[in-house]
Amino acid sequence: MFKFLILFTVLSFTISTMAQTGVDLGLNKKKKFISIKSLNKAEKERIEDFFITDNDTLVNLKNDLTEAELKLFCECYTNDTIIKKYKEAVFQYSWSRNKKLKIRQWNAEIKVYFDSAIPKDVKKEFIAFYKPLNEVKNLKIDFVKNKDASNYVIKTSDTIISQFGADESDYKETHPLKRISYNIATDNTYKFYSAITLIDLNRLEDKSLLLQKLKQVFFISLGQFVVNERADETSLLSTRYKNSSTISKMDITLLKMHYLKIFDQAISAYVINELVKKSKTLCTDE
Repeated sequence: MFKFLILFTVLSFTISTMAQTGVDLGLNKKKKFISIKSLNKAEKERIEDFFITDNDTLVNLKNDLTEAELKLFCECYTNDTIIKKYKEAVFQYSWSRNKKLKIRQWNAEIKVYFDSAIPKDVKKEFIAFYKPLNEVKNLKIDFVKNKDASNYVIKTSDTIISQFGADESDYKETHPLKRISYNIATDNTYKFYSAITLIDLNRLEDKSLLLQKLKQVFFISLGQFVVNERADETSLLSTRYKNSSTISKMDITLLKMHYLKIFDQAISAYVINELVKKSKTLCTDE
């Protein structure tokens, strides 16, 4: 009983002193109780309610945006250029209001395994290139040496089914989806939990394109994004992508926007439009 009173007092203090924005986008409806042991310091400040078991304390976190999340929401959803690029990346059309097309997210830590046929120098550069994504909240990427510990495998294959069908000859080898394919396992809430990328290294005439293709397809698979010939050549989603040594600020911004929250329901282009409207009242200059 004494232990319970101490824990209740600590949790109550944490909840009452938390800096809150009071802004809930209303897109997460389900309560999810998790072990308090799994939380970091920032997450502990978002505890809404809890219950105690014999061996643990299970807590539910508030859906209110943190100050950092609200700042990011306002930076993205009030910027017409970012909204346009995001909707083109996710829904293909910047004007889309389609209620059927849904955004797709990884809801699990991505643990990437490279097959031994992928050259070591390519692997090294790939890992260094994607290191900056550590700053994207709700998107965790790790690189593992044991295939059994992975949920994302990158390997070579000579049995790839072309993405272009009979029109394959119309596309140059520089197209990000030529000689390469990816497949993602998705649950009924449009959340990814495993993936595989296959590249036909034998048929890839220009081997210098290997790293570029792996980088582009991996980025695409982070949200099943759409390749766009109109995208800036600094973007990984561009068919004209110039193989840069660093990921562009806009691509990182798109990922930050995409992973602002892990939603427990399907989010359509219509909902994104509603969030843009909501930003007009939430994101006013003081």
